[in-house]
Amino acid sequence: FADKSPSTETARRAESVLLFGGPAEDRRLIVELGAPVRHRKSLDVPVMLGVPVEALALQPQGTGYLAEVPLAVAAADENGRRADLPALRLQAQMATVPPARTYARFRTVLALRETPQQLVFTVRDPVTGRVLWGRAEIAPDRGGK
Repeated sequence: FADKSPSTETARRAESVLLFGGPAEDRRLIVELGAPVRHRKSLDVPVMLGVPVEALALQPQGTGYLAEVPLAVAAADENGRRADLPALRLQAQMATVPPARTYARFRTVLALRETPQQLVFTVRDPVTGRVLWGRAEIAPDRGGK
């Protein structure tokens, strides 16, 4: 049995981009890391993820809209050790349909090891089926860049 679900494909794509890079035309996510906060042996890293509104499936909810984004994150340190990060489902409430060619902002916090790491974020575009990605680097002594 092979899991071919969109969420599994998005997670596999995150690993692939982390290891081999991804198509430049699909590098469309904006990733901003906040200042990490130390907790014992790990770091809580705030993440702001900008997703093109064209890649969102908006659902009417109340007087506005709900955008849900399944997010996969892959991480590897400078020695190639990868972290097993859980899949996330981000949500944002919107009062109106956002204009085309803009970005919706999603916020989350990742718990990471306290070591420099490369991070890759992937989101599956429900319309085209393409996997959009973005990359960031965390260096605990220097913050995110």
